Amino acid sequence: MSRPSQLLYSAPNGGEPQPLLVSPDRIPLLWLFCFGARNTVAPGESVLAARAAHGDANSFSTRIEDAEFRLDQVRSTLEPATDYWAWIAALPSLRGRVTSKSRQGVLRLEAPWATNDPDNLAALRRSIAFLENAVNMISIGRADAVRAGLGTMEPFCPFVVYGDGSDWGRLQAAVAHGENPTLALARLTLGSPSRPGDPFLSAAAAQIDPYAPRLAKTVSPPKAAAPAAAALAEAKPGLLGKLGGLFKKK
Repeated sequence: MSRPSQLLYSAPNGGEPQPLLVSPDRIPLLWLFCFGARNTVAPGESVLAARAAHGDANSFSTRIEDAEFRLDQVRSTLEPATDYWAWIAALPSLRGRVTSKSRQGVLRLEAPWATNDPDNLAALRRSIAFLENAVNMISIGRADAVRAGLGTMEPFCPFVVYGDGSDWGRLQAAVAHGENPTLALARLTLGSPSRPGDPFLSAAAAQIDPYAPRLAKTVSPPKAAAPAAAALAEAKPGLLGKLGGLFKKK
């Protein structure tokens, strides 16, 4: 089943929407950080006027300035204190792309396969609202408490970051032959530019590269195993030694 999605920019005075990023399969996770169940309100702006103008009714359309604010909030909350940030370290690239046309205008998520189906629409709205709250839980080391909720995003996102040992294995499974893992992570969580030759993904992967060792360290340590299992583990080459080689540039 084809499940393409687009992140679109519309100028303040209208006109044809312009694609900022595209995804051939589902909605990249980081796009969802741009949206929220609650609108941000500028100083002096009426909450009722903001809702009337920008609408809680459409969770998939937001002012560029609000999307920028939300992305900055995610970064300031998660970057200082958690290994989760290593997995979404390309977020500044998304912010740059979202504001590349103008800081005015509207950002819109287009995913008809999800939004035209009432059940999918309701579930996606719940996922966006949940993700807002999950950021706060993850920032205080409670990624375990939101894991089940993050799992509800699997039908909508090609790669969901849980912040536990499962992330590395799923990334390995998704890496294309000869592809650098950090480039694969950028592709899965950001989508792709709409124009061939656009260096956006390479630049995004470069933002993840400094965190590559932290990606490997998020592999879950082995639990206290039975003696036979422990002996078998000792007989094999070190896992982290293998992981390190995968991050060499291709």
